[in-house]
Amino acid sequence: MKGVSVLKKWLSALSVLLIATFVLSACGYSKESETNKYNAYAGISTLAFVSLETKLKIYKLNFGFEKEIDLSKEKDLRRFGGVNIVGKVIDIYYKNVDEALAFASKKPSFGAADETMKELAPQLKSYMDLINEVEDYYSSWEFAKDDFERGKKLHKKLVTQYYSYTKLAKQLARDLKEITKKKDQESLVGLKKEGYLLHLHAKSIIMKSQDFIQQFVDDGLELENASLEKVDSAAYQEQLRGLLVEIKLFSDYSKDEERIKKEKIVSFAGFDKELPEFEKQAMSFLLTFSGQASGQGNEAEESLASRIYKFEEQMNKLIYSFNIIVGNSARQH
Repeated sequence: MKGVSVLKKWLSALSVLLIATFVLSACGYSKESETNKYNAYAGISTLAFVSLETKLKIYKLNFGFEKEIDLSKEKDLRRFGGVNIVGKVIDIYYKNVDEALAFASKKPSFGAADETMKELAPQLKSYMDLINEVEDYYSSWEFAKDDFERGKKLHKKLVTQYYSYTKLAKQLARDLKEITKKKDQESLVGLKKEGYLLHLHAKSIIMKSQDFIQQFVDDGLELENASLEKVDSAAYQEQLRGLLVEIKLFSDYSKDEERIKKEKIVSFAGFDKELPEFEKQAMSFLLTFSGQASGQGNEAEESLASRIYKFEEQMNKLIYSFNIIVGNSARQH
């Protein structure tokens, strides 16, 4: 993919939106309706780029994700069957899309984001219907009866609809960019004021990571054969050290049972489990921008594009977990 921006084609530092955490304030917030609407849109972002993306992992391993289906592993499928090739879409996903679509016609207006949501919602529901159709096709062994005839057609539809809805989901994040910045800053102020330090540092970890990825893209480092010669390595080092400090603070506070109770955290939803790998990747980048070895074995041979892709994937897992933490905590108030 020489000369192609991997991140700009596949990912965006703002694709998966963070729930607006300042809604947790014990004294309430005057813009609750705005917050609820934003959080509904953030939930759709998570659905599009994390929940539904995860469903494709096994499918891609078996069939690839090019325009034409790859049947090189068909013998394994004929032997072991196709159960859980993508898995069924649970009902709550449809409910979340319907709720977000309803908000698109309500005040306050989010401008272009509302129009994007009106276009995105039906596409998401159609794609989820298709996921269920694909699952039924393989779990029922129909693929063995028709020799993948319908499977080939389903594959083309899956790929086409995937790129269509993800394009709109990225547009939604762009449409909400200014609102996102505003709400992120308000969240940090509110969390600090309330003394919600676990929420504060978890959110700071993600925001600093997004800033790092955005700078990475702005400097063209996600391009194949990119060079570090013309970038401000010292600035990257400062960003990464700041990120590592936030990770350390969260890790320390996460051991405080009293604080966990105060912040009404029911579960870390995997955030604490995913964080060590994320910290390892951040440290690896720090070594790279410090002019030291980037890692050992395969990691040392990886391109910057491949490494930032994995870093962004790991960050999205943290966002998914964080949004669950926030939702659960809010329900305890």
